[in-house]
Amino acid sequence: SPLPSEATTGQWGPLVNWDIVPLHMTLLPTGKILVWGKTDMGGDTLGLPRIWDPSTNAQPSGLSPIAGVDTMLFCAGHTLMPDGTLMSAGGHTADDAGIAVTRFFDGNGVATKGPNMAFGRWYPTLTVLPNGEVLSMAGRNESGTVIRTPEIWEGNQWNELPGANGGASDEIPY
Repeated sequence: SPLPSEATTGQWGPLVNWDIVPLHMTLLPTGKILVWGKTDMGGDTLGLPRIWDPSTNAQPSGLSPIAGVDTMLFCAGHTLMPDGTLMSAGGHTADDAGIAVTRFFDGNGVATKGPNMAFGRWYPTLTVLPNGEVLSMAGRNESGTVIRTPEIWEGNQWNELPGANGGASDEIPY
């Protein structure tokens, strides 16, 4: 059936109150929203993700962090993969340096840890390629050094791109 006009023109709704600063938000194919910030307004929770279902009309304040995530996702790269899974790679340590963690979230927010990248990345960019693979590039590693070697997610693992510095001649910190 045809989509309603709001699907192409958008629609404003009522103000939504959060008890976190929702810096990273992804609308999942299920209509649920996966979100994380850096800290909660009342204390530090390491940028742990939450899942909110706006169709319930419940406010998102007081949502419990998603089980199984024990690293700070603040400043991670994230992208929706072709199957609707959200991939998150990299993240944040207390001293503004990158981590190498990869996580996958299904449409209900269930988290699965994937293999680590070769490099920790703080503020990486993740891009889905036409063949469904994911490119991870840029960011800063655990010591704050800019990473010039891109990595490709292929065959359920990360692989560094071949060549000197992965073929990257430019330094792209974020």
